Amino acid sequence: MEQKEPENKLYKNCLHLYKLLSPNNAEYNFNAISSLIYEDDENLSTFTQKVEVPTTICEEDKKGEFLCCEFNRDGDSYRSPYTNKYFPKPEEEDGAMKEIPSDLRVLEEKFNKIFKYYIKAYYSPNAICSVYCDTVDEDMEKGFLVNVRIKSPIDSKTKSLNAGCWDSNNIIEVKYVHDDPSRKIEYRISSSAYLTLNVDNEETGKISASGYTIKTVYFLLV
Repeated sequence: MEQKEPENKLYKNCLHLYKLLSPNNAEYNFNAISSLIYEDDENLSTFTQKVEVPTTICEEDKKGEFLCCEFNRDGDSYRSPYTNKYFPKPEEEDGAMKEIPSDLRVLEEKFNKIFKYYIKAYYSPNAICSVYCDTVDEDMEKGFLVNVRIKSPIDSKTKSLNAGCWDSNNIIEVKYVHDDPSRKIEYRISSSAYLTLNVDNEETGKISASGYTIKTVYFLLV
């Protein structure tokens, strides 16, 4: 979802400040910085789109736990990839929740089934993966998005750690290039990963380590 960047680029200063702070407090840092530019709609919107915050886990859906992020959020509720319902249940005055096209919903269900096997093979038994699909700029004719979220808490009993977590966000954007006679398709893949480790024992003392990385790749398919 592309957006025209604000002329004063205040969001860049906010991004720089966010990167200087510890990822251990990513959610707190995000909320604190957002409050500084809360009344500046353009810069706030650009800042929130360019910053990744580790996901939280929702346990309210009987079909299974799922990850909460901006991608599946509508107001104060989050959409489950299993049942397509929002949790917590929205109030009546909130109005209708956002719905995705039926074709994308089918694709979303298939992705969630596939990635269940993927995280079992490459991550810990405690890992959770949620996949969400959406349109580009609310128009299916322009393309679609696939968001793959993975959260893998570290088991302190087996890893000799007090706490730790691997949190990754992967967005695949598929755009249809209609003004090209060959009808090329443009792909953009953006991936980010957070890693936090906390150790506190007699051998090492108290250690807290954290970091994150972001990478974007573009390519065209003829």
